[in-house]
Amino acid sequence: MAKVGKIDLTVNQIRKGVVPVNLEGGKISSGQLTFLTAAFIVGISIIIAPGGNAGRDTWLAVTGGFFISLILLWIYLGFCRRYPEHTLVEINDIILGPALGKIVSIIYIWYCFHAGAMEIRIIGEFTATLMSETPVDIFLIVLSITCAFAVYHGIEVLARCSVVLVIMLLVVKAFVTILLFPLTDLSNLLPILDISPPLFFKSAYAAAAYPFGEILLFMMILPFLNRPQEGPRSLVKGMSIGFLLLVILAVRNTAVLGPMGHSITFSSLSAVRMVDVGDVLTRMDILVALDLITIGFLKVTFFYYIVVLGLAQILKLRSYLPLVVPMIFITYIFTVSSFKSGIEIPYYAYNVWPLYSIPFEIILPLLTLLIALIRRFPQAKSSKGGG
Repeated sequence: MAKVGKIDLTVNQIRKGVVPVNLEGGKISSGQLTFLTAAFIVGISIIIAPGGNAGRDTWLAVTGGFFISLILLWIYLGFCRRYPEHTLVEINDIILGPALGKIVSIIYIWYCFHAGAMEIRIIGEFTATLMSETPVDIFLIVLSITCAFAVYHGIEVLARCSVVLVIMLLVVKAFVTILLFPLTDLSNLLPILDISPPLFFKSAYAAAAYPFGEILLFMMILPFLNRPQEGPRSLVKGMSIGFLLLVILAVRNTAVLGPMGHSITFSSLSAVRMVDVGDVLTRMDILVALDLITIGFLKVTFFYYIVVLGLAQILKLRSYLPLVVPMIFITYIFTVSSFKSGIEIPYYAYNVWPLYSIPFEIILPLLTLLIALIRRFPQAKSSKGGG
C-alpha cells in the first residue's frame, strides 16, 4: 500500500494536531470514490425507502431531498477545498482549536456510531424476514464480525469492494425491473403531488437527512485520495448515481405495488417477490436480498471505519486497529438495546432520524463555517522543515 503524508513529522506537531496523523496507509482513486459514494447513498435505502411518507410521490421527495443535500454538500466541500490534506477531525482542531475541536469531533463520531448501529439493525431485521426461524441476534453477530474483518483491511479494500457491488447492483436491478415490467402500472404514480405541501417538504427533508446528508462523513476519507483535487467531483458523481438509482426504484415500486406500496416495511423485497415467469424464474427475492445485504454491509462497514479512524485521531493513536474489536462489542450491545422490535425502525427512520440529524448535518457545520469566516480560515502549521 502507498503511504499517506510525510514521515518527517515531529512528535510535538502530531500531538498538537496541526498535521495529519498517518493512520491510514492506503490510497483510493477518484473512480473508486465515485463507486463508494454511490454504494453509501444506496446502502439500506433500497430496504427502507427514503421519503416513503410521501406515498406515490416518494420519487419526488427523493428528488427534493437530493437538491437540498447539494446545498449541504457545498458547505462540506468548502472545508475540504480549504484543507485538502486533513480529515474532519483535524479540520475541527484547526478551526475550533484543540479542545473545542475534539468535543465537536466526538459529537460527529457519536452521530456516525448511532447511524451505523441503526443500519446494522435494519439489515438484521431484513435478513430475519428471509430466515424467520433464526433469531435476529445471530445475524447481528455475524454481520458485526464480518464488518470488523473488513475494517481491518482498510479503505482500499472497501473502495475496491464498492466497485464490484455497485456494478452487481446495477445488473440485478436492471434485470428485475425488466421482469417486473408486465406488472407495472404507471397510473399508480398519478396524480402527482397529491399530498399536502407540509407533508411533501417533511418527506423531502427526511430524504435529505437520510441518506444524502450523511455524505458529511466522507470528509474523513478525502485526504486518502491519490488526487485530492478530484474529490468534490467524484462525490457529486457518486451522489448523482445513487440518487438516480433511488428514484428508479421508487418509481418501480410505486408502479408495481400501488401508491401505498412504500408503507410496506421492505417494499423492494415485496415487489421482487411478485416476479413469476412461467414458474421458471421464481424466488428472485433471494438473489435480490443477497444484493441488498452486501451493499448494506458495505455502508455499515464504512460507518465502523469512520468511527475507529476518528477515535484514533482524537486519541492520537498510531493505528485504529486496536479499537476495532472493542467497538464491535459496544455497537452490538447498543444495536440490540436501541429497538424493542423491528416494527419501530421505519417510524424512527422517517420521523425521528430527520430531526435528530439536524445538529450534526446542519447546525454544527454552519457554526464551524461561521467561526472559520470570523477567524479567516486559520491554516494548519506547515510540516515543511518540521523534522
